[in-house]
Amino acid sequence: MPLLPFMDDSPLAWLQPLILAAVLLLTILLMLRQAGEMKRLEEAASRRREFITILDCGGREVRRPFREGEYVGARAEGCDGEAGVVKAIVVKPEEEKRDRGKGIRGLLRL
Repeated sequence: MPLLPFMDDSPLAWLQPLILAAVLLLTILLMLRQAGEMKRLEEAASRRREFITILDCGGREVRRPFREGEYVGARAEGCDGEAGVVKAIVVKPEEEKRDRGKGIRGLLRL
């Protein structure tokens, strides 16, 4: 009589529960990895972004915070009291700190 009801008397009957346990463990590990990746993506999406206007003031560039209604090519105040042309509007993400202490990957980023 077999030890477990689902096992038969074949010599490799012990392999079936072992494979089942390995598949279950692999599934759990993949789910945990996916959850960590989702959390990382949510954190990256929630970072604050800063809009910067770059003005062309007769050959020199002036950077200042974006003001509502500005567009590339428009004339805007900000060049020492006179109007300059909006050269670009840049989205600059908040600077992030790099973790250099995360194992071998941190060491390789030196």
